[in-house]
Amino acid sequence: PDDDTHRAPGQPATLPFGFGKRMCPGRHLAISELRSLVLMLARNFDLEPVPQPQPVRERFSFTMVPEHLLIRLRRRGMA
Repeated sequence: PDDDTHRAPGQPATLPFGFGKRMCPGRHLAISELRSLVLMLARNFDLEPVPQPQPVRERFSFTMVPEHLLIRLRRRGMA
């Protein structure tokens, strides 16, 4: 559902790497790889919004996923 009625106040919507005894042992590597990817994209590309045919919404799948979020990557230094 689109509401937060089943979640305690201040509690995150998702725990992507689990919590407690079942926490993912590879979480630190995954976060490091994600940071490297974001830095590479930020260094080499400009992000440009694309006109949206529909409003951007959040959809809960296994994790939160944006719907209708269109972004164009333009390599820096190119016209």
